[in-house]
Amino acid sequence: MAADILEGPPSYIELRSGMTKIVKVDPKRPVQSIAIGNPNLADVSAINLGAIAVTGKAVGLTNFLLFDTDGKEISDTVIQVVEADAYRPGDNVKGRH
Repeated sequence: MAADILEGPPSYIELRSGMTKIVKVDPKRPVQSIAIGNPNLADVSAINLGAIAVTGKAVGLTNFLLFDTDGKEISDTVIQVVEADAYRPGDNVKGRH
């Protein structure tokens, strides 16, 4: 099963514990660093200049910040990690800009 892909850093992501979503970022403004509010709840890592991976680790609410090469904030995204058994076939990717 392919990972869900979201265009651009959204302001909100909901995902299930143990699942990963790919967030596309503008490769013309590459991500230099990532700050995660609570690394026990989610993991966020750069895949390449145009994408980051967001993985739910434990149920809860946190956020992540993306910064460019000048140290300026690109985005601030809230992550809501829900129970893995909350999945129902046909669920859509949830992300808001």
